Amino acid sequence: MIKKIALFLLSFSGFAQSYEMTCSNVPYFSFETTNFKTYIYSPVFVAKKAYTNLTEVSNLYPEQLIESEMSVTSQEWSSFNYGKPREAEPKRYVIIQKGDVSKNYAHLLYKVEYEFNGESYAIIKLHIYSESKKEPTGFALSMKKLENRWIVYNESSITDLMFLIVFLKAETLEAIFSQQKTGSLVLDNLRELSMVNGVFSLNKFLYSVKSTLEKDKDSLEIVLDPYRIFK
Repeated sequence: MIKKIALFLLSFSGFAQSYEMTCSNVPYFSFETTNFKTYIYSPVFVAKKAYTNLTEVSNLYPEQLIESEMSVTSQEWSSFNYGKPREAEPKRYVIIQKGDVSKNYAHLLYKVEYEFNGESYAIIKLHIYSESKKEPTGFALSMKKLENRWIVYNESSITDLMFLIVFLKAETLEAIFSQQKTGSLVLDNLRELSMVNGVFSLNKFLYSVKSTLEKDKDSLEIVLDPYRIFK
């Protein structure tokens, strides 16, 4: 069932803003999940360097975690964001400290949320803008809720879903999950072939898309994110 929802006011970096998003549910994944939801940011959420030190950081929402990652300037801070010890990245910290906030930011485009074994997870598709590059870089960040905060989470079980979110446009992802036409006859056909007993199988669809990209990438060019990190 697809429905429009007005997301509650979220407070990010000292300001509050209301975002309208589209929510949908997808039953089948590569492992049993619950409360699988997707959100398209409308308008896009702009995340920037928002904090000057770790004491300001809470990471209560996935969006705040991204802002925290764009602000990080120490090994301790990075370890907090990941929920585990991290190696120091002094060059990165200097770039963040000296970077122009108006030229270094991210557009958050699409979010997937789900629960597994009673724990909450999220993946956000984003375009990263940098003063050192002419074009943005399409990327995705996966996260897990740890007690009362979100942390960066990398796990092999979500690699295929991350792949799909990075490669496809945000509007294409939303069309897939809301069972609408994507603008690509090839992709729409793959989705139809991914129905199992009348239910959309995300796992089967992921496999089909990867296989098609390996054999005939041009057939899906119309729905691919032009800024994706992997071409």
